[in-house]
Amino acid sequence: MWSLFGSRDQAALERVCAELEDVFGEGEAPIATRIATRAILQGVPFEGLEAETEEHIFAADTLARHNQSPLDTDADIWRIEAFIDLIDSLGAYLDPQAHELLSYLCDGRPLFGQVIHSYSMYYAYLSLEEVKALRAALVRLQEAQPERVEHYFPDGFLNELVRWLTEIAAQDLDLWLFAS
Repeated sequence: MWSLFGSRDQAALERVCAELEDVFGEGEAPIATRIATRAILQGVPFEGLEAETEEHIFAADTLARHNQSPLDTDADIWRIEAFIDLIDSLGAYLDPQAHELLSYLCDGRPLFGQVIHSYSMYYAYLSLEEVKALRAALVRLQEAQPERVEHYFPDGFLNELVRWLTEIAAQDLDLWLFAS
């Protein structure tokens, strides 16, 4: 995805716009198409853009998935509230960087503007280095606070999150989360 931003790659732009047409329907994707076009031609973030809309979310997800083979982590079996419960229950025990990284998974992390404004969906991303840093912090938390982790997460969500981050890091990938 990062290589597309500001690349002016006309062939990629045409493919991304076609993918957006598939998502929205023929002629129904003008806003998302303009967003993707601007990202590919000019780069991100967009100067002066405060809040991203759902069209930005669809454009971001399409750009992130373009020419990619996503790693299936089975993360879709969990509701997004599990991330929120994690940060609410154990966030105080994380270092500031890990807390910030986890907060992206709870609230989203915009590419184009300052915030994501949608009541029904968002996206977030972590670089490979950020994936490794969050994973290390969560493992330290598991080791330092095992009884607290078990008390707040008897369902195993924290263990699953660490497993996902481990799988992603082992493949040398960035993390992409689309939540709806």
